[in-house]
Amino acid sequence: MKSLVLIGLVAAIGALSVASMADAQYYGYPSYHASTAGEGYARGMADVVRSRGAANLMDSQAVMNMTQADRQLIDNDLARTQAYFEIRRIKDEAAAAKNQQNRELAKKRDANRSTWMRQSQANRPRRLSVNELNPVTGELTWPHLLQGPDFANDREGLDRAFASRAAAGGLSYEDQQKVAQIADDLSALLKSRIRDLPARDYLNSHEFLTNLVYESRSPSN
Repeated sequence: MKSLVLIGLVAAIGALSVASMADAQYYGYPSYHASTAGEGYARGMADVVRSRGAANLMDSQAVMNMTQADRQLIDNDLARTQAYFEIRRIKDEAAAAKNQQNRELAKKRDANRSTWMRQSQANRPRRLSVNELNPVTGELTWPHLLQGPDFANDREGLDRAFASRAAAGGLSYEDQQKVAQIADDLSALLKSRIRDLPARDYLNSHEFLTNLVYESRSPSN
């Protein structure tokens, strides 16, 4: 059926070509159409084939253009996906680095706090031991450095104060202040000679005086 329609269409095109040629010859115009029915038929077939070819070409180009658009869309989606995961990776790495930094800072703070607490405990005054103070008689055992003649007067004042403390069970606030003042005088005398004194002996004597003042503020056992 399609073949019959096509043949009829070609014949019609050929007839029109012949008629056009005749008109052109009649009016004296040059003719570029078929001069015979056969040529008109051939030209008509060529036009049909050319039209089909042009249609197929346009369809093919449309398919190619659509394919290119789809490919570009896929590439764009892939690029966006890669960019998303790259940004996510960078953020995760930054967060991990920040967490690590916070953990290190926390460790340093804990270490500093522990060091400070140890130093505070070490520097905190303590009560005199039984080797430094006789709890019954109140007799003090002085460090070697403080046994020199230059410290004799201050030593005697503190010996009397602690003997009274042992007998009375404690010192009054006024006597505690006197003990603190004598200890400060001894510390100042030690400090004035610090360049001539062994470092360990100086530190031991200074610590003894600090603990002695702390002991004077507590009741005797």
